[in-house]
Amino acid sequence: MNGCNSNSDGQDFEGEDIASVYESIQPEWPDEVRRAIADSLDQNASPGVGHHFLLDVGCGGGRLTKVLADDFDGVLGIDISESMLKVAGKNVTNPKVKFQQVYDDILPVESSSADVVTCGISFQYLNTPVFLAECDRILVDGGILACLVYVPNILTSLDGKPIANYSTESSRWQHICREFHIDCGVDEAVREIHLTRYEAIFNALKNPTKHWRHFAKRDHKYTIRNMLEYMSSIAGYRNKTYPDPTKDPLNIFHAGLIAIFRDAGLEGNDDTEFIVTFEYSAMVIKETKQFGIA
Repeated sequence: MNGCNSNSDGQDFEGEDIASVYESIQPEWPDEVRRAIADSLDQNASPGVGHHFLLDVGCGGGRLTKVLADDFDGVLGIDISESMLKVAGKNVTNPKVKFQQVYDDILPVESSSADVVTCGISFQYLNTPVFLAECDRILVDGGILACLVYVPNILTSLDGKPIANYSTESSRWQHICREFHIDCGVDEAVREIHLTRYEAIFNALKNPTKHWRHFAKRDHKYTIRNMLEYMSSIAGYRNKTYPDPTKDPLNIFHAGLIAIFRDAGLEGNDDTEFIVTFEYSAMVIKETKQFGIA
């Protein structure tokens, strides 16, 4: 996605049209993310750790960078996508923030120089062992890595009628999301990390400080058309062509979503409005020289 990685060459989010669509349809980071980062940083902080320097890896259009910028003396956002960085430059005008394009897995900052490293919904596209080793190198003693994720978990009608819950066992909503990633040809490891909300990475980490912070829920009004735009902005869908409409992953997802609405006793058309509840979480790891995978 938006980062220095070994699983993507950055083309998934290259092109001004793709970058613009991605930024317009993705939800904003809520202000609670600032408190989540601050609390994690301040709890049992080591001497010398503070709100000095933050590195935002896979910053994309700078949405997370912008929210956190005021809390640090200096911020650097890095991304592999030139188009996304152009969007970031327009979105973020805070003079404390700089952006830089990267081309490999090495984080472009000095050793023991960052208080916080953030990674917003792009961890699954990174070379995990290399990235963790780099975080181990650049974080000050007691600094933190916060890997943030938001997910469209619950679908509800405008009058509060349940439509779908991703977390429910045998959820059809979860099923059509998984099938979309498979049909788009997303790498299995990337797909599973994304669809299981980083569970595999979290379980494999041997760092004893690892923990989750579930810091916000937000309701957003969507139409089925909006949801199709949301799905088409991820997983490299836009960089592939599907001459046979019956095999187009977005058409298959569309049919599945319509079926979910009809199963819930609701009319399902592209202009149908509903509520999407996004849940925001952070996988937080403190620098202890034990960042590796078990």
